[in-house]
Amino acid sequence: MIPTIPTEKIIPPWDSAITSIETFVYPTVPFNNGLIQHLNFNDNVWEIALHWLLKKKWDSKHKIPVNRNIAAKIEPLGELLLQIIEICSQVHLLYPDGYTNATEWFYHIALEMKNGDIDDICTPIKKGEGKSKHCSEIRSHIKKLRQIENPFDSVRSPHTHKLIQASINLCENFDIFKNNYYLPLIKAYSCWERKLHDDDGWQLLTVEKEQLFIHTGKGRGKIKIAS
Repeated sequence: MIPTIPTEKIIPPWDSAITSIETFVYPTVPFNNGLIQHLNFNDNVWEIALHWLLKKKWDSKHKIPVNRNIAAKIEPLGELLLQIIEICSQVHLLYPDGYTNATEWFYHIALEMKNGDIDDICTPIKKGEGKSKHCSEIRSHIKKLRQIENPFDSVRSPHTHKLIQASINLCENFDIFKNNYYLPLIKAYSCWERKLHDDDGWQLLTVEKEQLFIHTGKGRGKIKIAS
């Protein structure tokens, strides 16, 4: 079991937000053994990513409590979370948009990301898609972001949509914001996509007939992990 995030060095109110993300309870879905295993795996990924966030943002001496190879696979997600925090903090200064603080905004975006994972898990994939479909969706988002367009749906991801829309407005008026916050966010998002796509250690997991399968690459085959 991966240790929980020590919050002693996290500045309030970020400490409570990180704990809330860490202990987030998934919404009601048709749970079965395979889905529970998948969600547990997803929780472990997020736990490691939050450890990376702690190290990068608040405690540079913090040790990631997993094998180095596993930690390296998830570091780009930790960097992406860091860049979301940085851009939330800057955008909130000029476009608070009803949020009490940047922490609240980031918290809701993180939950949208985790809820998005639920949707991905519960959506059957077509033969031959593999993890490439998920990566191509991310690449499509990145392409639009580079074109200073908002790729996020205002219904499915309202908090992320608001952040990017406000960021676009700032990019059009302030090059310093674009260079210091918007472009680093795109870079982190792109690095996470490349890690998912290029690293053979990342393979698609799906739940079929209440059982968890790992796809062996580009949709060519799959192996049942457990009943």
